[in-house]
Amino acid sequence: MVRSHVHNEGMVKLMSSLKKSGLRFRSFDPRETPRLSLHEAAKHVTSSFGVILHLVAPERVGALAHNSRCAFVAGLSMALGKNVLMLQETDVPQPIDYRDVVQSYTDSGQVPEILIPLIGEVVETLQESQFVPIALPLKPLEKLDLGDLAAENEIKALRSYFVPTGQYNEAKRGHARLVVGRKGAGKTAIFYGIRSAYKPSLSHLVLDLKPEGHQFIKLREVILRELSPGLQQHVLTAFWNYLLLQEIAHKIVQEEERMSYRNARLRPAYLRVRDAYGTRNHLEQADFSERLLQLVDDIVARRKDIPSIVGTPEVSDLIYKKDIRPLNDALGEYLALKESVWLLVDNLDKGWPVFAVKSEDILILRSLLEATRKLQRQLESREVEFHAVVFIRNDIYEHLVVESPDRGKDTAVLLDWTDPEVFKEIIRRRILSSAEVQGSFEELWPLFFAAHVAGEESFSYLVRHTLMRPREVLSFVRDCLDVAVNRGHEKVSAEDILQAQTAYSEDALQDISLELRDVNPDHPDVPYAFIGAPTVLSRNQVDALLRAGGVEPDHIQKMVDFLLWFGFLGIYVQPDEERYSYQFQHNLAKMQNQLKTNEGFCIHPAFRRALGCMEI
Repeated sequence: MVRSHVHNEGMVKLMSSLKKSGLRFRSFDPRETPRLSLHEAAKHVTSSFGVILHLVAPERVGALAHNSRCAFVAGLSMALGKNVLMLQETDVPQPIDYRDVVQSYTDSGQVPEILIPLIGEVVETLQESQFVPIALPLKPLEKLDLGDLAAENEIKALRSYFVPTGQYNEAKRGHARLVVGRKGAGKTAIFYGIRSAYKPSLSHLVLDLKPEGHQFIKLREVILRELSPGLQQHVLTAFWNYLLLQEIAHKIVQEEERMSYRNARLRPAYLRVRDAYGTRNHLEQADFSERLLQLVDDIVARRKDIPSIVGTPEVSDLIYKKDIRPLNDALGEYLALKESVWLLVDNLDKGWPVFAVKSEDILILRSLLEATRKLQRQLESREVEFHAVVFIRNDIYEHLVVESPDRGKDTAVLLDWTDPEVFKEIIRRRILSSAEVQGSFEELWPLFFAAHVAGEESFSYLVRHTLMRPREVLSFVRDCLDVAVNRGHEKVSAEDILQAQTAYSEDALQDISLELRDVNPDHPDVPYAFIGAPTVLSRNQVDALLRAGGVEPDHIQKMVDFLLWFGFLGIYVQPDEERYSYQFQHNLAKMQNQLKTNEGFCIHPAFRRALGCMEI
């Protein structure tokens, strides 16, 4: 599945329909990974029975690049005899070479019907397929599989090589309400790790939700902007409380009926939850995203019948369709028969810009945390253990701390990776899961990789040229393996690593440019202003390069802050020491204080190869 970079209602329906189909699928998300390499595209298409590509309307920003990528993957898929669906947002003219393949929709409700034929074709192919043994035995290097870079694409495999870090253990024990980290730092892996730890047990109820920021736009624009800050929080807290109660009830009704038949105490409590929840025929088979959007639409519709919102009665009329006390009581009675309830919320800040997040967005997060505390108090009064864990980015956490009057109420664990030993364990476990070898990292690494690169220990060299996040390290190591396999080598040589460094550096540069585009659309290509620059620069040199890149003088300081926070620029400390944002827990104030005594800047090694920077 190639997702579009724009998540419209058609994408929501498509993902919902795929999940309901029961088919296992992997996806490429351009918002998470900037580049789909030819090697990755070929590997994923070859190992799939069907391929779905979501094309966006031509007038959308970035449509040409995205739709061209989809066209290429579709051609590759058809050449390999795969079942292909190209889904087009809006009815627009198509190129003649794939005009007959594209299915257009003008209403998101058409998407499930369009998807049905492809699902049937894939199921038929699955039933007909037979295992054909590989004629040639794989070389040891070819057996090595480091898994997918995105945790959501390898939920099952992740169980065999997940590394239980200290931060994971803190969250799993219920000692943290917030898990904080940059993109690629491992938040989603911990999300699935906690879910896997408790979900198999019938004595625990695990509710895992993945709302996305864009799903609240209508609520924010139609409802919140006309209210005072106090009423905004009141409305949002009631919204989250109602949504969480509904989702817990939905999970119980949909997934625990069979269990209730086997437990004489559970059955009456289950029936009371089912009766209080009621029937929602049009939403019974919908996924969480669809139910969330429907709830927002219902609230917007009810707002038209309420002249003004001044207090609790109007808020209740706005949020609740009916009295929720029976549902509240039924859930309390049912959950009292469980050992604990776990609520996991991820992706809420997906799409929220760095440093430019709106106060209403932070209010959405604050209200969620307040609603979980309220729910915790309700359940603990019935002696039910309740834990809520919300996964957010570093910058969102900083805004939350600044804008929260009751700081310190929500304990956070920070995913800042500064210890290379943890990366060694991540790589070691993935080697063990795919290659037929055993041993410590120090024993396994030399079996597959050259010991040194340019006079430096090879693994240290790899880690030093990344932004110190698991996804980055895995990406670089995978690039090295791809180069070595393509060259027919039995082992990754130093030359293979240097060659892979070029591809990795290009990806890293493109990735940071896309992140900066979200922050400041007027200057998305600022990193390219540093092409050919020395690796160590003075403040005057940085300012001159930014001016040459089109940044206005009034915005230069803000752009320097962005580049420091993202890790593109670091602080050069004499003699010959470089410090980057991950060494400051992405705390910009700490970095600015360090700059007062060290005026030198340096470009991160991850970007130097792509920029052609001059080493000094």
